[in-house]
Amino acid sequence: MKKGLLLLCIIVVTFAGSAFLLLFEGNIKNASTWWESFTRNKDWMPYSPYTNRIENADKLRIMDATQIKIVDNHLFWNGSGAIIVPEINQKGILINLQIKNCGVGYSQDVEAKITGSGQSDIHVSKISVKNGKINDIQLKERSNWYLLPTAFWGNERLPFTGIVEKKFPNGQNFTVQQYSNGLLHGVSKRFTSKGLPVYNLEYYKGLKHGTHIYYYDIPISPDSVGESKNTLWTEISDSYNDLEEDSKDISKVNEDLIETFRLKGGAFQIKLLEHWKNNRKDGLFEAFDRYGNKMYKDEYKLGLRINHRTFDKDKTKTFNRKAG
Repeated sequence: MKKGLLLLCIIVVTFAGSAFLLLFEGNIKNASTWWESFTRNKDWMPYSPYTNRIENADKLRIMDATQIKIVDNHLFWNGSGAIIVPEINQKGILINLQIKNCGVGYSQDVEAKITGSGQSDIHVSKISVKNGKINDIQLKERSNWYLLPTAFWGNERLPFTGIVEKKFPNGQNFTVQQYSNGLLHGVSKRFTSKGLPVYNLEYYKGLKHGTHIYYYDIPISPDSVGESKNTLWTEISDSYNDLEEDSKDISKVNEDLIETFRLKGGAFQIKLLEHWKNNRKDGLFEAFDRYGNKMYKDEYKLGLRINHRTFDKDKTKTFNRKAG
């Protein structure tokens, strides 16, 4: 039994080694590039660029959704009104172009103008005009069609998958955003120059989906009651001051500081709490003033407001927690 298992392991290792040599010429970099390409749309896989790639947000390009328009190049008159709609499969591949409206007054000198994401990859082989109307349009080859504005990094042709950061001059992260296949996917964060959270927004494939929280720059300590000035936030901040001065990654230091603060019972004053589902308001929407008093409370169902309540802050008690 043991000999059989050992033999199986030897066969597997030999096969894997041979495949590595044949496919990647024994080059780790080639294997890494292949894995990054293979997992770019699979954010759940280990070492996917979704969690493993971090780039500068300044080089991120947001391209409009793909659009097609029929343009008449005749010198003296131009047709109008033609509407072309894409036929797309489940993988987002354009497989056909359909004529929804033939339009009127077109000459024989017409062309399909493609704009937005992937415009250079879409080619129309033939457009037929009969009696001034667009009669037929044929696609040269299949290509990607992007229904939403899509992010690309640098000069890359494929949509961006990974994390982009924008920083303050002191090195602290200003914004951190996650993208999958060119769309916001995961959590987008914004911070102050001191690392305090400004907002946490959840997205799913480019749509607002989940909880969106906006904060005041007010840390609330569990011990900040009464007249004591030695709050939890002050104590933890003081302990991290030396680390921040010596560290090359201030964002990491501030991230650890906030995590420590929260683990010990601290929190941050919420300004606005929202719940979204597929880009529509769905759930509670609540707003608070800087003292923690609730200003209004709305409830939505699939984008429609079903309940609304406002609160008179003059009749409510201000919170008895002092900002840390």
